[in-house]
Amino acid sequence: MLRNPGFDAMRAVGWEALILLFLIVGNGLFAMAEIALVSSRKTRLQHWADSGDAKARKALDLLHTPGHFLAIMQVGMSLIAIIEGAYGGKEIAEHVAGILAQWGWFGRFADVAAFWVVVLIIAFLQILIGELLPKAVAFRYAEPIARHVSRPVARLIQIGAPLISLLNACNEALLRFFVGKPKHEAAMTEEEISVVLTQGAKAGVFKESQQDMMESVIEMGERRVTSIMTARPDIAWIEADAEMKDIRAVLKASPFSRFPVCEGSFDSVLGVVHTKDILDLVLAGESVSLKSLAKPITVIPDSIPVLKALEAFRASGDTMAFVTDEYGSILGLVTLDDVLRNILGDMASAQSNAGGDEAVKRADGSWLIDGTKPMEEIREMLQGGTGEDEQDYQTLGGFVMARLGRIPRAGDYFVANGRRYEVVDMDGHRVDKVLVTEEATEEAA
Repeated sequence: MLRNPGFDAMRAVGWEALILLFLIVGNGLFAMAEIALVSSRKTRLQHWADSGDAKARKALDLLHTPGHFLAIMQVGMSLIAIIEGAYGGKEIAEHVAGILAQWGWFGRFADVAAFWVVVLIIAFLQILIGELLPKAVAFRYAEPIARHVSRPVARLIQIGAPLISLLNACNEALLRFFVGKPKHEAAMTEEEISVVLTQGAKAGVFKESQQDMMESVIEMGERRVTSIMTARPDIAWIEADAEMKDIRAVLKASPFSRFPVCEGSFDSVLGVVHTKDILDLVLAGESVSLKSLAKPITVIPDSIPVLKALEAFRASGDTMAFVTDEYGSILGLVTLDDVLRNILGDMASAQSNAGGDEAVKRADGSWLIDGTKPMEEIREMLQGGTGEDEQDYQTLGGFVMARLGRIPRAGDYFVANGRRYEVVDMDGHRVDKVLVTEEATEEAA
């Protein structure tokens, strides 16, 4: 039986094309498996594993020893690349050259042209099918793909264990020689956590309000408790020996339910009294003794962050605490409501600030700010600091007094860090309102 040379040539070309396509697809599968495992979120795989998913558990096991699966992936792709190079599309190139040879004068360059045509086609398919497409799919469906490829990859690791061990040993030796001892993976920073929260909110994993709350909790871990406390001059307190009419006057003038009880001055605090305890005695027709009603109050140092204050409330069961400096002097008062309001943000402060805003931005771009506004919030609000060590000042009023060097008067002003700070109103010796505007020159009056 006579064989058709043309048919044999076409069959050889077809087989070579199929082999090359098979190798390219194989390379794509290795690339897809590698990217899927590398980019998988361990938390999601852990959730599936806890639900009894054996494939997810296997994927987690692979991620705990990344050197093993990365090595087998590289071995697989390298072998495919070598085999592709060995085949090189020789039969295809010869067939293409035969076609080009029939194009008149172009036939003199048929071999070279055929070589480059085949190289470009193989390179195009290799990049598209063997790299880009599988990696894009792996990035989009990382965890599901990681589940499905975990067992085949684990089996390949078992088969190639001796080679993988040799490669990892050589790799570690070279790393130690050129880079040094490997460092432990650094813990995630606050900035990285903030980025993760932002991405999670954009992806719909949680709501923006949840993002704001979590970021506030992180911020409270760094923010000092003095930034949210009620300063000492603003604390309403009751004299221990006050008569009933004076007690009524204090209770009527203040919306609070608990008041410090002091003897002579605020430097001698006996404790705190609840208005309900006073009311119970009044309704029972009994005399009111603030000294006997006063209960001990928690004391916390001014250096601790807000979250530490929250822990102190939880440990003591109190919802109010005095803030003291290193000498034991009382600087202010902080409550559980103050902590929660700063964590929950606008949701909690809507009622607290119903009587008026602590900061109002005017039409000309200037700010009218309450003197009790914490400097921490001033920096965030004005998108920049005052140009000085803000740790020395708890409130805007304290900063103004320190800068002027005396008790301010309405109309006093100074310029710091390109901003003009003008005292608009005073409440006795306390700075009540400050107008902050952008300024170019440095002066004081």
